[in-house]
This record gives sequence, C-alpha cells and structure tokens, in this order.
Amino acid sequence: MKRLLLLMLVAAPAAAPVFGQVPPCTARPMVMGCANAANLAAMLANPADLTAPQPPAPAMGAATLLPIERYRTGKLAPLADVGTDGSAGGTAPK
Repeated sequence: MKRLLLLMLVAAPAAAPVFGQVPPCTARPMVMGCANAANLAAMLANPADLTAPQPPAPAMGAATLLPIERYRTGKLAPLADVGTDGSAGGTAPK
C-alpha cells in the first residue's frame, strides 16, 4: 500500500483593521504593516518559503574569481561607449 502526503500552504494577509483597533498584522513579532504583509503574500511563489527558505545554490568560485584575476593582471576589458540616450557614442544629446 502506498500513501500520498499532500501539504498545502497558503500565504494570506490578515484582515483589514477596524479604525481605532490594533490591526492584527501588527501583533506579529516583526511589525511590517498591513500593506507590506498583503504585498508579500501576493508575491510569494511558494508560501513554504516563509517558514523554511530554499537552500542556497552552490557557489561559483571559479566564475567569481575571473574578474579579480583580470584586474590583477591588467587585462581589463574596455567599457562600452554608450551615450546618455542609450545609443552608441559618448556624447550627450544637444
């Protein structure tokens, strides 16, 4: 016999406060405000990230050291010549 365990989490903001009462979203240890809590709940792709975040990806040490090595050896790439309007060329528009 096989069993299937389904865990469903939902991030929902607290109800809007009534004038003159302490809003329920400020009763938490970290007071962020009701609007911020509602926006966070709306932006979450995975509500479980609020309880236990995703583990970090492995570091890319070799790729991180390449720019440092180029700097130390004097092999820097020249900066792109981009104008203030986004076009090529370093002159400002007149």
